[in-house]
Amino acid sequence: MNIRQATPNDLESILSLNENLFAYEKEFTDSYSPEWTRSDVGIEYFSNRISKGIVLVAEQK
Repeated sequence: MNIRQATPNDLESILSLNENLFAYEKEFTDSYSPEWTRSDVGIEYFSNRISKGIVLVAEQK
């Protein structure tokens, strides 16, 4: 397993993961909006986390 810091090239994968997580959580609560992930606000949020924060990506070798 390789763990590394995310780059802007990882944005699409991170958005897809978040969409899947929100879809799963929808079975238990209405607190999450699946549309948020790809909204302007959602994309900006994840882009900022990647560029100004820390997002880690785990990859199988």
